[in-house]
Amino acid sequence: MSIESENMKKREMTGNLIHRLDPRAKLLSLVGLLVAVVLSNPPSVIPQFNPSTFFPYLFVILLLLSLATISKISLITLLKRSMVVIPFSIVVALFLPFFGNGDVVVDLVFGSLTLSSHGINTFVGVVVKSYVCVMCVILLTMTTPFPSIIKALGWLRVPETYLQVLSFLYRYMFILMEEVTNMKRARDSRNPNRVRRMWYIKTAGLIAGTLFIRAYERGERVYSAMVSRGYEGRMPSLGRMKMGMKDWIFMCMFITVSAYILV
Repeated sequence: MSIESENMKKREMTGNLIHRLDPRAKLLSLVGLLVAVVLSNPPSVIPQFNPSTFFPYLFVILLLLSLATISKISLITLLKRSMVVIPFSIVVALFLPFFGNGDVVVDLVFGSLTLSSHGINTFVGVVVKSYVCVMCVILLTMTTPFPSIIKALGWLRVPETYLQVLSFLYRYMFILMEEVTNMKRARDSRNPNRVRRMWYIKTAGLIAGTLFIRAYERGERVYSAMVSRGYEGRMPSLGRMKMGMKDWIFMCMFITVSAYILV
């Protein structure tokens, strides 16, 4: 990620009310909403479909979409990015219908394998809850600069070591991706015909080894430069965070929504 693109992203995140909210208020509100969603009862699908059990999740989704609209974020982009978690949640919860308690819906393999109503409802709940939770996290990252999230986590007394690792990972992940792209482009330029598949497989290991060496050397240079500039294990921060009335109103709104989900 270049410096110009990072500065452009920061300018885009200062244009409306949601972006200007204190990152601590947004982080605490969304974390509380995540906890409420996870602890809520799963929707009822079997033996009798109950649409009212889906209303709390639909309400949260509409709330997040409303915040995205206020923040001038594309709703299609938010919905598409949130759908990434659905295949993973399906794979993780795939066997829940076979081990849940409750009424037997389908009897498989002469009674040794059954589908229960409680297991199916739990499976649906895992998929729906994971989608809502990921949407919350994506909305937070799209309305709050990553350094501000790190500062908010530090205010919540998250260990400084973890915060430093996250900061460096976010900063240099894009540099490593750009390095891999350059190495791949150099490899392809030496094999324009692209007919020798084994050659690609052979060079993949060489690229991985070279990338590891370059990353190690770059890390040593960056650390030496930081120590020479007074780095003592904590990144200095010039800005101060201050909670205002709008931040407290935002948190109270999310507390109300979280209580509605749990009731």
